[in-house]
Amino acid sequence: REAILGVMGLAASSFLHSKAWSDPIDTVLERLGKAASVSRVYIFENSWTRDKRPLMNLRFEWVAPSIPSMKDSPLVQGLSYEETGQDLAKLLSGRKTYCSNTSAISQSERAVLEARQVKSFVLVPIFVNDSWWGYMGFDECRDTREWSDPEIDALQTTADIIGSAISFSKVREELLQAIQAAEKASKAKGEFLANMSHEIRTPMNAIMGLSGLALKRKLNPTQRAYLNTIWSSAHVLLDIIDGILDFSKIEAGKLEIESVDFHLQDILDDLSDMFANRAAEKGIEMIIYMDEEVPSALQG
Repeated sequence: REAILGVMGLAASSFLHSKAWSDPIDTVLERLGKAASVSRVYIFENSWTRDKRPLMNLRFEWVAPSIPSMKDSPLVQGLSYEETGQDLAKLLSGRKTYCSNTSAISQSERAVLEARQVKSFVLVPIFVNDSWWGYMGFDECRDTREWSDPEIDALQTTADIIGSAISFSKVREELLQAIQAAEKASKAKGEFLANMSHEIRTPMNAIMGLSGLALKRKLNPTQRAYLNTIWSSAHVLLDIIDGILDFSKIEAGKLEIESVDFHLQDILDDLSDMFANRAAEKGIEMIIYMDEEVPSALQG
């Protein structure tokens, strides 16, 4: 019993550090078989028919030297529990262990087990999130064996640990899928922002170019003021578009921070040109004041 629990303690650590519960299972079954001094250890997973009848399917197996494997037998995939001659499904789904010697069971069951050289066996159910997932089997093929209660308890604990490992692996897989879906959504959003920014940037460049050309012509003061406002507002809007692009770069981890020289008075003048007309329409006087001690030439 202590040897079995010791192996499962190590196995639990292996399950936690593996991407899938099945990755370390072959090593776990080998160590478990040797610790329990049995001839064969195996795991069957359930599948279900359309009318909800359970079928057993061999997933993993370890056998001691000179012991025949069940993997090549057609009777280990899609086998109905009803064909075992025992109400095995009801027993295992009720969280009960099935333990016996081959000589003590019915003739129909005995024929299948004797073909596998089984003399004594223990079958323990595996549950995942309170749902019957399958079972774990331990066969002794060399001698008839009487299984003690502490041994059976240890084997059931083993099945419980494997059930927890399967559950943990499913949760981790679902979490990974959720993370990948979120990353795809974030990438799609970034691509959308980049595409939209590009579409907006194209006409804005045209506005800036044409207003710049118009400013080179002879204009009266009012016309020049209007065009200057259009040109400076286009520049500000282009900066906003660049900010949107920067946002998408932040999400992609590609943002580059730069430091440039600028004049604060120019920035304030641009803001005044942008919002002065709107403020006047609402009867609001807009005044921007900069203290003389504030330096005009800045970097940022």
